[in-house]
Amino acid sequence: FFFGNEATMDQFTDDVFYDGFSPRSDNSQPFDQMQLEMVRTIAEYRRVRAKLSGTVGLVPTMGCLHEAHMSLIRLSAAKCDHTVVTIFVNPAQFAPNEDFDSYPRQVQEDINLIRQERVRSVIVFCPNQSEMFPGACPPHPDLPSTSIPATYIDVERYVAGKAEAQSRKGFFTGVATICVKLFNITTPNVVVLGKKDRLQCYTLIQVVQDL
Repeated sequence: FFFGNEATMDQFTDDVFYDGFSPRSDNSQPFDQMQLEMVRTIAEYRRVRAKLSGTVGLVPTMGCLHEAHMSLIRLSAAKCDHTVVTIFVNPAQFAPNEDFDSYPRQVQEDINLIRQERVRSVIVFCPNQSEMFPGACPPHPDLPSTSIPATYIDVERYVAGKAEAQSRKGFFTGVATICVKLFNITTPNVVVLGKKDRLQCYTLIQVVQDL
């Protein structure tokens, strides 16, 4: 994991590395043209991923990108040969009183913003809900999310007692579930997260360590 400097957080003074990841050292070299490709299906992504050489950084998002997201993309581009930006509005982290359908979606604007960064190589993975959750996703009786698959990553014991989790039961399980799916699909060398979402960062580190 790399953590962007969206907010000061003493607990994240160091980045967390797995599998002996070594950041690239020559990303300061000039390049002629930015390579940006958008894919919408897992099969498309895997074909693109198979052709990549070097390291891959993942920046998971729900879209509506802003400067904080851009800082994470820049960090990934500085450390890795290729950056994967995922854009997926995850239904599994919306409670019944939260309006999943009205959450803003502006994929073309997001892509235009990424293009302005002039980073070397970016793959935008933008699947729809049926691509990510092809099976039935009925409401869970104990986790009041709008939609969660029958198989999921349960982190409720880990986040129990934390203030943010108490008012959003099921939210962190929804986040962990979609992130594990994205990790498995995109197979990155490193994941780049914003420090501002502290409990999400802690939770995902625990999930990776445990699984």
